[in-house]
Amino acid sequence: MIFKSFPLGNLFSLCMKIFNSVALVIGLYYGFLTTFSIGPSYLFSES
Repeated sequence: MIFKSFPLGNLFSLCMKIFNSVALVIGLYYGFLTTFSIGPSYLFSES
């Protein structure tokens, strides 16, 4: 096994960092998407 020489903690933290950055990008993307799609119509319907 190659994983024996490689610390499992480093691999886990690396995966968590990648997962967190991907989740952040997706969250920001959907946040901007919903803001731009819902925001204007919501403002126009309020006024």
